[in-house]
Amino acid sequence: MLIRAYQDETKSGEMLREKKNAMKRLEQAFTYINAHYCEKITLEEVAASVYMSSNYFFPPISVSSPTSASVIM
Repeated sequence: MLIRAYQDETKSGEMLREKKNAMKRLEQAFTYINAHYCEKITLEEVAASVYMSSNYFFPPISVSSPTSASVIM
């Protein structure tokens, strides 16, 4: 029973670290966008500024979706 509780706490801690890391990258992306908002920047440039691929940073939207990436951004 104690081992299971410890494992659950460990998983929770790992998930929390992953979420904090994702939030840090998102903040860095917003900082990049704010610094370059007068320029024509691409998704690839924003993703590269936080060391991510554009596909991971902003996953492709399903073709069946009526919303396009340009509308969301």
